[in-house]
This record gives sequence, C-alpha cells and structure tokens, in this order.
Amino acid sequence: MIKSKQLVGQPVISIGDGTEIGRVKELVIDPASYSVVALILEQKKIFKEQKFIPYGKVSSVGSDAITIEKSNSVKKGASLPEIVELTRSKHPLIGCKVVAENGTVLGIVDEYYIDISDGSLSGFELSGSFINSIMTGRAFLDISLVRTIGKKILVAVNDASENLVKIDGGLWETMKNIKSAGSSFWDTTVVRAKEMGENINKRLEKLKSERKKAEEHNQQCQCETCTTDKEQQEKPEQSTPKKEELKDTKEHQEKQQEQPPEKEDTEQNEDLDNK
Repeated sequence: MIKSKQLVGQPVISIGDGTEIGRVKELVIDPASYSVVALILEQKKIFKEQKFIPYGKVSSVGSDAITIEKSNSVKKGASLPEIVELTRSKHPLIGCKVVAENGTVLGIVDEYYIDISDGSLSGFELSGSFINSIMTGRAFLDISLVRTIGKKILVAVNDASENLVKIDGGLWETMKNIKSAGSSFWDTTVVRAKEMGENINKRLEKLKSERKKAEEHNQQCQCETCTTDKEQQEKPEQSTPKKEELKDTKEHQEKQQEQPPEKEDTEQNEDLDNK
C-alpha cells in the first residue's frame, strides 16, 4: 500500500531498454472499479500527444522509481479511448467531500492509498470538523466502507463513522498495529485465558480426586494412625468452663480467704478461761 503522492513525480524505467522513459504526471482513476487504471507521463514538449502507461503494464513500484518491461508499454491516447475518457471526466479524489448515506459529512479527502500489486484503491485519509469531534488528527476510511465515488463527493455507508481508524504516528504503523499487533494480542489473550482455565480445571479435578482417595482410605484402613484419627474425630469435645462459672469460683475462693478460721478462735477463748 502506497500514498498517491508517492507515485506522482516518480521516474519510469524500462527494464528491457535500460532507459528512463519519463516521469509520472497524474494518475487515472476508474470510479467504477475503485482503482488506478493508468499513469500519465509528463509531456516533454508543448502540443506533443499525451502518453499513458496502463497500470497492468507496470512491473514494479519501488521507493525511487517505477519499472516497466519495455518501452512499447507506453501508449498514445488514441489507442486507449476509455482511459482518455476517464481523464476528461476527472475524478481527482483529493479534496472530495465524504458523506454517509444518512447525510452525515465525515470529512474531506486529504490523500488516498493504492495497492501497488494491482492498482486498486485501499482507502482514504480524511480530515475535517467531524473527525476532530471524535478524535485528534486524521482518520483512515477503508475502501470497503465506500459505496460511490463521484467527481466531488464520496458516499460512504452509514456505519463508516464507527469504523474510522485513527492515524497516529503514520498510517503504516497504525494499520500494522490494528491488523497484526491488535489481532495477535487478542489471539494471544484468548489462548492464554483458555490455557489458564484448563490448568485451573485440572488442578481442581486433581484436588477432588486426592480428597476422595484420602476419605476412602481413612474409611477402609485399620492402621494405628488412621484408627487414632478416627477416634479423635469421634471423641466428643471436652466442655470448657464458662466465664460465669470461672467468675463464681474465683469469688468463692476470695470469700474463703477473708473468713477467719473458727477453730483457732475457740481454742484461744478456752485458754483465756483456764487462766
């Protein structure tokens, strides 16, 4: 995928001849097929007939040049009447208003993107007040959300506004994050959650199994350890004295200590009488 402005001005090189044929002046858009159907070459002399390269004749689109197999891939307008008609009708795309079927203006086309493998349009870069109201910067509108390409207006489907992609740090990075990183993150999350759930279920099943085996063993086994455990489980718990009972006992002991011994008093009285 490449921006349209990255094609304009590029030199065209003939692989078979090893010569530069010219530079790209404009792109010819076919609104019916949503694609770039030809490249228009710059005219070297005034009044010289305009020349075209059908996009199907393009061998490769590089960062510095466009290549074709042979120089005879360049055609005059007279041999390409349909392409000439498209240049006359003009569908510039950049500057077009984008309107949803329900009448909502989504923005203005600042740029459009091309699939270099076949020349098909991939989407549009939008800006405008509507875009600014829902996000900062610009947005990407995928070609699948476009219903009609007119000379001045692009008509989008109603849910296009909900499927705009925010452009942040460059479209290539954004689209890569959404299509690859985003999907891989989600896939990884689903896999990890599934694995975690399976591990938890396995651990629970293991604990249940071990507990069941232990209970069966305790019921059937007659060894000293298991017998002792059973007796301790069956032995009633010893009741501990309640707080009130402990309190009464303590008070009783204190009273006993306060009272003088009666026997000693009696003996002392008898001694006094004898004297």
